[in-house]
Amino acid sequence: TLLNTTLGISLKGCFYKRLLIIDDFSESKRILIWNFIAERCIKKNSIRQQSSETIPKMENIILMDVKRTNFYKSNPEELKNLLLEISEFFPKTNYYQGMNCIGAFLLSYTNDYNISITVFKYLMARRLERFFKKNFLHIKKLLYILEKLIEQHLPQFNSCLLKLKINLDFFVTPMLLTIFTSSLQYIQNYKLLLNIFDVFFSHGWIGFLKCILILFKSIEKNIVD
Repeated sequence: TLLNTTLGISLKGCFYKRLLIIDDFSESKRILIWNFIAERCIKKNSIRQQSSETIPKMENIILMDVKRTNFYKSNPEELKNLLLEISEFFPKTNYYQGMNCIGAFLLSYTNDYNISITVFKYLMARRLERFFKKNFLHIKKLLYILEKLIEQHLPQFNSCLLKLKINLDFFVTPMLLTIFTSSLQYIQNYKLLLNIFDVFFSHGWIGFLKCILILFKSIEKNIVD
């Protein structure tokens, strides 16, 4: 309840951001809002094709990850095609392990390939590509910001990590790379994930890092004890 309330409060802003925090609107409306926002932020007909030599090698890697995606078995061919299209559209980032979880989540939730690819392209263009291109060149910036936020806002949690010699990137990197969707491999909590996606849509990485802080705050006492 605390998590959902806090995430909801952080979504103040424009009309569509406010719509995303209404608990009683239908799931179909959320999907339409995601698609509406995404369609207006990505440039159509601007596909950047990769060389034909790169695609077969990438397809083999994608096929292996599709088989490992245990929470989406209904249409593996569709997931493979989606990931290939994304990797071709964003050659600077290409495909990385974890995109399979994002793609599988979008396909299973929207049940629509076109909406899934539109939303995925939006997330890549406006959120993911900047930090994850060129072999995750800038992901350390996100980890550094989060580390400083934890030091400031969760000192006990931070002290516990230091005492146990646990590096933040060890367990936070999968959260960043998959926008928490990798959690569906173990616990299928769609309500929590949808709240996080709404924040990520509206407030980008700042909102996402706040989500991580809230999650860590909710378990801080158990970890420290």
